[in-house]
Amino acid sequence: MKILILGTSNSILKDGWTYGFRAALPEAQIDKHIVGASPGMQFVTNLADDLSGYDHVILDCIVNDEHLSQRIGDINYNNRLIFELMSTLASRANLITLGFTKVNFIKKASPQYLKRRVIAAACGSQFVSFRDLTLKYGRKILGEKPGLYEHVGHPRREISYAAGYQLGLALADYVAPKRAPTVDYSGNFSVFKPEQLIPGRALSVRKNRLLSFEHIELRAGDAIEFPSAGRCIGFYVNARDCRAMLKLAGPSGARFKETWFSVTDGLELKFVPVTGGFPLDRIEVADAELPFERSIHSRFDEWPGKKGARLTLGTVAFWNGDIDVPIPAPASDFDAFDLHRLVDRRMAEQHG
Repeated sequence: MKILILGTSNSILKDGWTYGFRAALPEAQIDKHIVGASPGMQFVTNLADDLSGYDHVILDCIVNDEHLSQRIGDINYNNRLIFELMSTLASRANLITLGFTKVNFIKKASPQYLKRRVIAAACGSQFVSFRDLTLKYGRKILGEKPGLYEHVGHPRREISYAAGYQLGLALADYVAPKRAPTVDYSGNFSVFKPEQLIPGRALSVRKNRLLSFEHIELRAGDAIEFPSAGRCIGFYVNARDCRAMLKLAGPSGARFKETWFSVTDGLELKFVPVTGGFPLDRIEVADAELPFERSIHSRFDEWPGKKGARLTLGTVAFWNGDIDVPIPAPASDFDAFDLHRLVDRRMAEQHG
């Protein structure tokens, strides 16, 4: 069995769900693209890869879409973009969406979580609710230990491990129900990898124990010209080596965006969304300007800066879909919660 995990911090945590999942499927090939503190739209960059060899793709990103909603943009914009991403993934492999949620939405579900259930059913993805499993079995798993969550976005690892383990066991002999019709929207996405941004510019690489980040390094006055204008949804940076103001320029004018993280050693990969998307054909490392758009988790170290502007830029993503096209209703003969019920039954046998 070959599985790809597209995830955020809940998929990174030691002894979290991926560790239980691995324990249940020791012979499986499990590949990962996991970037914390970044929205789900980042995974449009994976659509440029060949996913046809995977039996399952597992998507974990709801928590960050809840947490970063103000930096992502209008919820209808994000929902349409995520639908097209998920539909395209589901057209290439069996897609499983994990329903983690922030602690403040554990009792009353967030709009992002509720809509993601609908999107999963509409695009042919199974939806496994770690939120529901945490509420139902968390106290039995934890015993005397207080609190279901160890962090605002992370259920306690004992709970996640148990749910991941039962998900793995369930997948070992799972026969998916009839798949819903899916649409490949890859034509609406454009991905520019680092070697395409400035032809001839040398590439740099930073690595840590989880991943390797190939990027170009830009300084004040450097600019990237794209072949045509498109709605830029965001880009990857190394947040430990990035301190710059960017001028985003296109047919509707210019917008300034700060990417003022820090300049230290190491690698902390982040996908920085451009709020609401912005039609552009040029990105320039510019001087500080007002007003400007904030970035997720930027720290304003040494603002306005003594070390000079520097941008470590990876893949840049564009989306040219239509925000106003409604997400279709789920197919009446597709059961998006079949796998969740199987995991739930297995957890009931173990922890009920």
